[in-house]
Amino acid sequence: MQAFETENADILEGLNEEQVRGISRSYTCKDYQMIIGVPGSGKHEIVSRMLVIARRLKKKVLVMGINNQTIDKLIFRLLKHQAKQPTEEPRSRFVRVCSTSTQVHKKLRQYTNTCQRFESLKALDDFIKETDVFFATTMSVFNTFFGCFKFDLCILDEASLVTEPLSIGPVLMAEKFVMVGDYYILNP
Repeated sequence: MQAFETENADILEGLNEEQVRGISRSYTCKDYQMIIGVPGSGKHEIVSRMLVIARRLKKKVLVMGINNQTIDKLIFRLLKHQAKQPTEEPRSRFVRVCSTSTQVHKKLRQYTNTCQRFESLKALDDFIKETDVFFATTMSVFNTFFGCFKFDLCILDEASLVTEPLSIGPVLMAEKFVMVGDYYILNP
């Protein structure tokens, strides 16, 4: 774990010890990690930094949340971190998977894709190779696109609000998964 933290010290800078440990364990765990915190404890900050590290490690990440607002907040946070990165550091290439762009904040619509039609298998393969992070709501798990390949990591945000049937799909789509949430929030 120490080597991971040393290699990513520039991205982990400014986080407290527990936040750093949460990120480090998420990448070094065998199959899953849970990040639990009360509102305002920095869970979205942790997720956004995990995504910056994912680019560095060349990992394919699926980020799913309970609703569009949750996903949009994470994308805004990622964009904020990417703006702070040195120009020589590659930026995460991401897509917001949704059925229609009107569901997404208007400033983020340029990143949307329905991921339902591709001209060819090569076009689909190229799209997957060129994209690091795929953002979607848990209801998007039914999009057949997500059955095309396995992710290195799935991050399920606001996990305490997601029902079990909607959480099973994303978890099975990745080698490892991270559940992020607040245990003080009651399930629906």
